[in-house]
Amino acid sequence: TLAVDTSRMQQDMSTWLSLYVGQYYSTIKSVAGAQAPGYLLFGVSPVGGWGAPPRRTVLQAASPYLDVFTFGNIPPFICANCADVQQRIDFAAKYGGDKPWVNWEGFTAQAGSYWAQAAASTDYVATQLQRGQLYRQMLDGLLNAKDTGGTYHVVGSEWWAFYDSRGERANWGLLDRRDDPYEDFVAEVQDANWRLMLKLTDIVNSAQPGKRL
Repeated sequence: TLAVDTSRMQQDMSTWLSLYVGQYYSTIKSVAGAQAPGYLLFGVSPVGGWGAPPRRTVLQAASPYLDVFTFGNIPPFICANCADVQQRIDFAAKYGGDKPWVNWEGFTAQAGSYWAQAAASTDYVATQLQRGQLYRQMLDGLLNAKDTGGTYHVVGSEWWAFYDSRGERANWGLLDRRDDPYEDFVAEVQDANWRLMLKLTDIVNSAQPGKRL
């Protein structure tokens, strides 16, 4: 905290942040709209922190220009101590507006991967089967996430990543660095995605009597 920190200074910084974010996204929207008209504009991946929404100022300034918000886990996932999940969803909805969200997701199972030598006792799961079960839980959480007004904002997830990371020595991937799939994990992902598609199809069909997907 600066010694000269005052409420006036905080207001000045908030105003500056709002102008900066607005200028940033308005410029991108203008250029992207001219070069690729008709395409949706997503925010940076992600907007905000991991499991936490961005500042109110950022949401309000970006909302007029973005078609979709990309968040790093809203609702938060793998957060055993999070007692304010609904409040985080409501905060993003209140200040971000009536926008769809895409979540950037990813988690590892080091001990059961190509990078087993980098495993640690603090790792959340150890096997690829457990990792796949965690993926299934994540999809359920995204599907059921809604604000207190009843709006389901989440329309998709962005999985990190296709391959493991050599630089991080981390098991982010569906495949290891030798192009071999993590079979237990991939099988769970395929099954979870298939079940999600069936569930969404049922939801759409029930909302449109006489029209079926």
